[in-house]
Amino acid sequence: MILALLLYSYVIQEFIGYLFGIYDSQVCRFIRKLGSVE
Repeated sequence: MILALLLYSYVIQEFIGYLFGIYDSQVCRFIRKLGSVE
């Protein structure tokens, strides 16, 4: 179950990075910022 979640989040990061033309690390940092706000 955890492996599926990690794989899903990785695919989403790749897709967002490709969609907006940014690097995966930037997407990861942005998602972390959103997580810390909640």
